[in-house]
Amino acid sequence: MIHITFCVTWVLFIVVVNLSQFPSPQFPPPPIAPYILAFVSILGIAAGVVIRMKLLAPAAESLRTNDSDPVTWQRWFNGNVFSFAGAEMVSLCGIMARFLGFPWSIAGVFFAIGLVVLLLWRPKLDLPALA
Repeated sequence: MIHITFCVTWVLFIVVVNLSQFPSPQFPPPPIAPYILAFVSILGIAAGVVIRMKLLAPAAESLRTNDSDPVTWQRWFNGNVFSFAGAEMVSLCGIMARFLGFPWSIAGVFFAIGLVVLLLWRPKLDLPALA
């Protein structure tokens, strides 16, 4: 359910950016800004990868053997939420690019990568079937 919420949020980001009236910038946006936003996006994805490896993977493995542990369920849930936030950070960089005055050809790349990562990191857990 939380994954759907993050996906809906991504759609709402697009809607808000399209409905926003951006004033014409008095100065052109700094040419280094997309590189800085790309670096922040890479950090967000890297943080999501680390969280998935350090928090989510061990919790998922533990749940395969003992699926009644509430602490492990909470770790699995938190790992998913934090990795989704890392993926959504990329889309937030797309919003920043638009606010800075960059065209959709630049901001759209951030939105597209954010959505792809968000969809790739959907929650999945293979629990053994009940006998």
